[in-house]
Amino acid sequence: MREDNMKYCYDKNLPWTYSKNEMELVKQKGNGILYDSELHRFEDFDHNEIDITGEVIFPRTGVAQIYDLLDDIVRQGGTPAFSKDEMEQVRKWPKYVQTKRTGHMLTGKDLLDEEVIERLEQIYGTEFFMKTLRKDFSGIIPIELLKDKECAFYKTLVHHPDTEFFISEKVNIEQDQYGKKEYRCFVVDGEIYNISRFTSRILHEIEPQVLEKLQNIVASLKGSFPKNYVLDVFEYELNGEKDLDVLEFNSIDASGLYLYNSCIEKSDDLLHKKPRHVATEFVSVLEECTSQGQITGDAKNLYSIPDTFSNDLSCMCTVGILGVRVFDAHISPEDFGRHVPIFNIGKFVNPVKFDDDLARHPVKEKKM
Repeated sequence: MREDNMKYCYDKNLPWTYSKNEMELVKQKGNGILYDSELHRFEDFDHNEIDITGEVIFPRTGVAQIYDLLDDIVRQGGTPAFSKDEMEQVRKWPKYVQTKRTGHMLTGKDLLDEEVIERLEQIYGTEFFMKTLRKDFSGIIPIELLKDKECAFYKTLVHHPDTEFFISEKVNIEQDQYGKKEYRCFVVDGEIYNISRFTSRILHEIEPQVLEKLQNIVASLKGSFPKNYVLDVFEYELNGEKDLDVLEFNSIDASGLYLYNSCIEKSDDLLHKKPRHVATEFVSVLEECTSQGQITGDAKNLYSIPDTFSNDLSCMCTVGILGVRVFDAHISPEDFGRHVPIFNIGKFVNPVKFDDDLARHPVKEKKM
């Protein structure tokens, strides 16, 4: 499905800057439409309702909105550029892609199994990297947190038996004058569209070996993996050796953009020989960009998103009760091992109870 055969579709109710920049671009190119998630209808840029029957629709929205959007595309006669099954395959990429570093995909239930814990300790030692497949949580986790039944981390895992995690070796990410050597690549219809470091303001080139690595990965997946996805790679040092490897795959519907990224326009300068030729979506900030400076900011855990492992861990660390969170509280990895929460609100609320299927009950206030 080439770009001239598709309509890029954006949820007009989402506030993200990169979405607004993309919307402006497809409006200019004449290959975009809007989706009203409240009215469940498709519109042109004058907000007139339109018929999408027979159209191929490339959805760009949020993680929480994508399934409703896909359902509405099909319900109203359109064809999504990618299916739910393809999104799920990308989400569960460790099942289909072998990384050079050791890695495993495990559930919360697996991580509480004593034999599994023993095996993980044999493989990874005292700590390992962990990330939910939903990407709401990541961090370096001491193996002891899986053994301490009284700590906040263990108690949170108990209530997430089916949550899926990717476990891998802890590695040291290589750095240069710009910062961590991490790269995001948009793949559309099986082709590399563009590559960018994890920055929206620092002009940079791409080293040839990075492009070669990406080309090899994309070529190896043709015919066995979806054609539309976002691929992140990074350079790291492990046991004294440097390597380029897959960091992760992301579903293209909700992946964010960096300075040279676009899912709409394919770059003819993948190595950035002309560093000022940024993605059209970022042309408006070009004068703010510099070839100096450091890439700052690591991915943050999404503690505020309900019904996620990250949110429940935050609740357990701050108040010791699922479903109750102190929004301004700062959570650090050291808090994961807490036996006593940061704030004691037990005298104000009853603990949340869980039945056999872990369904949650509302927190009830005590009568004073």
